[in-house]
Amino acid sequence: QLEVSLGPDTAELSMRIGMHSGPVTAGVLRGEKSRFQLFGDTVNTSARMESTGMRNRIHVSQESANLIIDEGVQDLWLEPREEKVQAKGKGELTTYWLGYRSHGSKSAYSTSDSSKIDFPYQYQEKLAATSDNMEHKNARNVLPSTHPGGNVMTGTAGVDNDSTSSAAFSENRFDEEEKLNKRQRLVDWNKDMLLMLLKRVVAMRGGKVQTNLRFSLTSHFGQTADTVTTDGDRSTVLDEVREIIDLPNNASTYKVDPTTVQLPKSAVAELGEYVASIASMYNSNAFHSFDHASHVTQSVVKLLSRVVTADGIVPKGGRGSKVELHNYTYGITSDPLTQFAVVFSALIHDVDHPGVPNAQLIKEDSPLAQHYKNKSVAEQNSLDLSWDLLMEPRYENLRSCIYHTQDELDRFRQLLVNAVMATDIMDKELGALRRNRWDKAFNKQEGNRARNDDSTNRMATIVIEHLIQASDVAHTMQHWHVYRKWNERLFDEMYLAYKAGRSETDPTD
Repeated sequence: QLEVSLGPDTAELSMRIGMHSGPVTAGVLRGEKSRFQLFGDTVNTSARMESTGMRNRIHVSQESANLIIDEGVQDLWLEPREEKVQAKGKGELTTYWLGYRSHGSKSAYSTSDSSKIDFPYQYQEKLAATSDNMEHKNARNVLPSTHPGGNVMTGTAGVDNDSTSSAAFSENRFDEEEKLNKRQRLVDWNKDMLLMLLKRVVAMRGGKVQTNLRFSLTSHFGQTADTVTTDGDRSTVLDEVREIIDLPNNASTYKVDPTTVQLPKSAVAELGEYVASIASMYNSNAFHSFDHASHVTQSVVKLLSRVVTADGIVPKGGRGSKVELHNYTYGITSDPLTQFAVVFSALIHDVDHPGVPNAQLIKEDSPLAQHYKNKSVAEQNSLDLSWDLLMEPRYENLRSCIYHTQDELDRFRQLLVNAVMATDIMDKELGALRRNRWDKAFNKQEGNRARNDDSTNRMATIVIEHLIQASDVAHTMQHWHVYRKWNERLFDEMYLAYKAGRSETDPTD
C-alpha cells in the first residue's frame, strides 16, 4: 500500500517502536509552536526502549510487561528478549518483544530475522493467474544456465523432490511473486502520477477531450534514424535538440478544476497499458532498470512540485499573483503539458538500456552505436522506442488527451527530446553546449537586461534539463540507506559488465 500511494522504495520503510508504562506530566508549552506534550522519566525510558530496539518490532520494558502479565495474557503477547540491553542512564534492563501469536504457535516476530513481517499481497488474483506459469518455468530450469543478461538460473535436475529442493522452489517462487508485486506497484504509481498531470493538461483546455485527431510532427521533428536529409546524411533524435523550447508566453489559469476532470475510460486504460509496456521494455539490469526509472520519476515529481507551487516561491513572500509566479518560474507553472512531459521523460529515459555505458557500445561498434552515429546511443534508442510505442494506433485516445493542436504535439515532442538527451551527462560536447547556454542565460549582463520571450524560454529549457539531470542522480543526495542501495546496484551492474568482458575497469579496484 505504501509503494502505491507514496512512490518507489517506500515499501522498504521500517518502524522501530519503544513502549514503557508509568506516570507522566502533561501540558501545553507556550510559544509560537505550542503543542500538547508529555514529560518525565517515563517518556525518557520509552525513548530508550525505541533506541535499543529492532526495526519492525515493538520493544517493551519490564514495567509494561508486568501490566500484560497481570492480565494473564503474556503467552499471547510477550516474548522475552534473549539478551539484556544497556540503556543510557538506566543500566542493564530485562525487556520483551510485543507481538500477537495464537496458542501453540511462535510469535509473528521471530528473533532470528527481525526484518521479516508477513504483509498481505495486493495482487493475489494476478499472482494466482501466473502461478501455473511460474511452476512450469521453474520445472523447465532443470540445469544451471545463464540468462543473456548474465543472471544465473538454477534448477533441480536429477534430484528427488526432497525438503531441500521444495524449500528452494518455494523461495524461488516467492521471489518471482514479489518481483511481480513490486513491478505492478510501480506501474500503478507511475500511472497515477501521469494521470494526475494529464488531468491538469485537459483542465487547462476546459476539460474537453477531442478524439480522432490527425497530426504529424513538423519537418524538423520525429525523423527516424533512416530519414535522409537534403545533404544526404541520416537524421537522428540528437539533431532535434534545441537551445530554446517555446513555452506559453502568458500566465494561464485552469478553466476547470483539475480534480473534477473525468478522462475517457479508454484513455485511462491506455495510459495504464502504456506504462506497463514501458516497464516490460526495461532490461533486468541491477541499476538501469524500471526501478531506477520510477525512482527518477519520483524525484522529478518532487522537484517539480517545488517549482510550480506558489507558496514561498515569489521573492516578496506570500502566495503572489499568477503573473508573478509565471515570470518567476519562466512559464513552467503556466504549462501543465511541460510538467507532464518532464515526468513522462523520466519514465522512459532508460528504456532498453543495455547495462553498459555509451562508450562501451561505441567501442564495440555495435549496430546501435552505428545507428545513432556514436552519440548518446542509449538515450536516443530509449526515446525512439518509447515514441514509436506511443504512436501506435492502440494509444489514440491517450494521445488525444496529451495534445489537441499541432503546436502542442510539437512542444510535447521537443520537451521529450531535450529532457531525455539531457540525461547523457558523459558526452563532453553536449556538456559544453549546456554550459555555454547557462552562461548566456544567467550571466550578470544578461540578468541586467529586460527579459524577452527568448531569454525566458532559454532559462526554462535549462531548468527543465537540469531538473531531470538532478533527478537522475538524486540517490546521491538522499538518505544514507537510499544512497548505499543504489550505489550497490550500480556496482553490481558495472561488475557484471567487467566479468562479461564488456568493461576494462574492475569496480573492485
